[in-house]
Amino acid sequence: MENLGDAEFFTILATSLEATRQASSDFDEDIDEFPEQNGSIDHIPDGPFNIEEPLSPEEKEELIGGIQRLPRQYLRGMLNIINPFSQQPSNDDSEEPSPTLALRQLDSYVKRKTHMVFLIEDQPGQEQF
Repeated sequence: MENLGDAEFFTILATSLEATRQASSDFDEDIDEFPEQNGSIDHIPDGPFNIEEPLSPEEKEELIGGIQRLPRQYLRGMLNIINPFSQQPSNDDSEEPSPTLALRQLDSYVKRKTHMVFLIEDQPGQEQF
């Protein structure tokens, strides 16, 4: 993974998420409970990184780990972020979408949702699923 550029890493990640969606027969039923799942630039927190700076190998590992820890209900939110970037532009004059920007958005989404999920699970008196 260290040798993969953001474009190659994005392609592998997008393919893997889409395969997971296709394998989930009850995909639409589980997702309706989580309406706030859009991917926009507003979800990238202020931080010490440039949103166009390629992800480091450590950031890529953290992103994969975060995706693996998230419940399947958040799959649509992840797909909403990557789908606009994985679709090809309609004409040659269009600016090509940045896989690095998509990965930064996805990383922000995964971190927020992972934090929220584990915060809820750690609440005393809450039932464990």
